[in-house]
Amino acid sequence: MTATLAWHFRDQDGTTSRLAKPEEVGVRYSVKPPIACCRNGLHGSIRAIDALEYAASATAIICRTYHEGEMDHQSNKIASEHRTVLWQADCTAVLHEFACLCAEQSFEVIKKRGAVVAPEMLACVDAKRKWLRGEISDSELYAACDAASDATYAARAAARDARDAACAACAARAAACAAFRDASDAACAAACAARDAACAAARDAQNTLLEEMLNALQPRGVLTNG
Repeated sequence: MTATLAWHFRDQDGTTSRLAKPEEVGVRYSVKPPIACCRNGLHGSIRAIDALEYAASATAIICRTYHEGEMDHQSNKIASEHRTVLWQADCTAVLHEFACLCAEQSFEVIKKRGAVVAPEMLACVDAKRKWLRGEISDSELYAACDAASDATYAARAAARDARDAACAACAARAAACAAFRDASDAACAAACAARDAACAAARDAQNTLLEEMLNALQPRGVLTNG
């Protein structure tokens, strides 16, 4: 029997596309083998950055999970025979802030290349943080996102390296628009930041940051099996 800790994102009601009812914290759930990713098993990802790719909602719950028994491993997820949710927490604000940080990573790399990040893109991230603090309305955040989109098209037309413009735009729009679409936009912002640097090293750094932010949500007094 093998065992490992993992991460798993869920909607606010505790469900996912594969989970009709929320699991209770501390309860060991099981399925019958054979175990196969995406077909039969209780899923999770060893790294939070990989689990983020499967987050279905920007209003998300993060679960720290413990997996045992028969397992099937893929590149960015696992399926197991047994799963226990050790703790869970609302990570909505964390995902939005993480998207902002990843966007800013892209901006810094682009600046170092000598390219210019449009002010509208910078303003888009600033607007997202104001929105999170309740300082601006949904419509004002929408306006900032639209302005960043317009700046994107102009930058692509003028930029010598269109990829720089596309990356900045992707990161800025993801940071702002995750509020209205889904948590995959945070993953999009992370991917843009990673694409603009040494990819594996950048993604590792993003994962470290995201896991630190998520671990800070762990309720006091909760012990893990790790």
